[in-house]
Amino acid sequence: QKHLDLKWQVHLELKQKAEQMLRFLQRGYYAKIFLVEVGAAAVAHINAQDQAREFLAARTAASGAHAAQQAAAFKELQTVAERTFRHLKNKEVAQRNLRGRIGLVKVHVIAVKQAKLELRQMVDEARLHEQLNNVAKADPKRLKELEAEIRAADKQKDKDCKGMDKDERLRLEMRQAFDIFDMDASGEIDQLEFGQLLRGGALIAIPRDQMDDVYHQIDKDHSGAVSFDEFWAWFHHESKKNHAKSTLTVAKIMGVRERAQRMLLKESPNLGNKVERVASVRVQAKAAEGDPSLLHGVLDEGDVQRVQDLFAEADDDKSGHIDQKEFVSMIKRMMTEDHEKPPSEKDLKKAFADADEDGGGAVDIDEM
Repeated sequence: QKHLDLKWQVHLELKQKAEQMLRFLQRGYYAKIFLVEVGAAAVAHINAQDQAREFLAARTAASGAHAAQQAAAFKELQTVAERTFRHLKNKEVAQRNLRGRIGLVKVHVIAVKQAKLELRQMVDEARLHEQLNNVAKADPKRLKELEAEIRAADKQKDKDCKGMDKDERLRLEMRQAFDIFDMDASGEIDQLEFGQLLRGGALIAIPRDQMDDVYHQIDKDHSGAVSFDEFWAWFHHESKKNHAKSTLTVAKIMGVRERAQRMLLKESPNLGNKVERVASVRVQAKAAEGDPSLLHGVLDEGDVQRVQDLFAEADDDKSGHIDQKEFVSMIKRMMTEDHEKPPSEKDLKKAFADADEDGGGAVDIDEM
């Protein structure tokens, strides 16, 4: 019985051991399955990591290429920007230079215009002095009488003006001076007469290059001539501003002999063959305003018509152009009609070359 009991007990223990072994084997099997699954997942994860790594490597390479393209594009843009900047800078320099050149051209045009005006004034003044000398030679007796009358009138004026207000005396002296230079007794003086009145700075010192501007400022109504009221308003203001001497007299502005010559010329204009002007007062006014009816600022309608008529006569073949020979003949005829000595052949040829702007060997009416 003991033996059987022991045997049964051993049997039970073995059974328990077997059951435990079975459960252990079962757990190992499940563990093996789990590990297999985990291993498979790990392999899949590793594969995914490899793929991700490859993807990231591809993306990194693409990003590198993109960055290189951006750098190249930026460099190209920088080059374009630098080129554009240089172009703008060159353009600005060119514009500055162009403005400077235009300014120089304007200054040159103004200087040429001023020189032409001064030349006309010099010619007019020379003609006037010639006429004054002519009348003095033609009637010296009357000239002496006028000189004596002027001296006597100056002495009498000094007596009559004693105690007179300084401004009134100055206005009286300026009125007499104004009338002396008003050669045609029109009550107005033109630009040439105005310049002569202010010559030497006896009244007010004005630089020669400013004389035109001053004259046009005084000529308030832009008539091309200055009345005494316009002149006095300007002179009185300037004399106060510049502290000019109130004792200024006509005798200090012009000597007795020239005053007598001017009076004699007014009395007998035919003795001096009158005073002929290159441009009349009205023509000078139009020229100052840029009137398109004037040709080159010196010819009025009558002058233009005369040139047109002479041109038409010289244009034998009615081509609208005249050659050098016809041009020379026309100018000589014009000078002969004006009782003036024609220029030399050399000067006439040079004049033709100047008029023939396009170098075509002929001159049309516009060039003329």
